[in-house]
Amino acid sequence: MARTIFGSVFTNPDKPFRFVGRYSFLDFINTEASEADGRADLLTDDQDFVAWLVLAKLFERNKLKVALKQWRQQKTGLRVWKDALALRALMRRMVEAIVAGRPIPRASIDAINALNRRVFGRHEGSQDSAEVRTAIRI
Repeated sequence: MARTIFGSVFTNPDKPFRFVGRYSFLDFINTEASEADGRADLLTDDQDFVAWLVLAKLFERNKLKVALKQWRQQKTGLRVWKDALALRALMRRMVEAIVAGRPIPRASIDAINALNRRVFGRHEGSQDSAEVRTAIRI
C-alpha cells in the first residue's frame, strides 16, 4: 500500500520514515538508514523527498500542490532531490565528525555556506565544532 498525499503516490511503504527527536536535520540524515547489509535509502526519488518534507512538517501542505506543479513544469524535482541527497551526505559527515570530536570537514561547511548564500542570502559559518554544535543544538 503506497502513501498518498494530495493525490501523489509515494514509494517505500515498507520502510516508513522515522522521526525520533526534535532535530529535523538528524531525521533527514536518518532517511539513509543503516541496516545489517548496508545503508537503505528511504528517499528513492523526488516524490519520497517531498513526502518526507511534508511529514517532517518542513513543507506546508497548503503549498504542496502548487510546488509539485511548478516542479513538474520546470523539471526541478529531480534536481532538488539530487541536491538534497548530496547535502544529506555532507551533513552525515559533519555530524559524524562532531560526534568523534574531529573538526567538521571543510567540504561540508563550504556546501552548506553555498546553499545558504543561494537560498537565504546568509553569511558564512565557522569551522568551529562547538559553534556549529550550538547553532544546530546537537
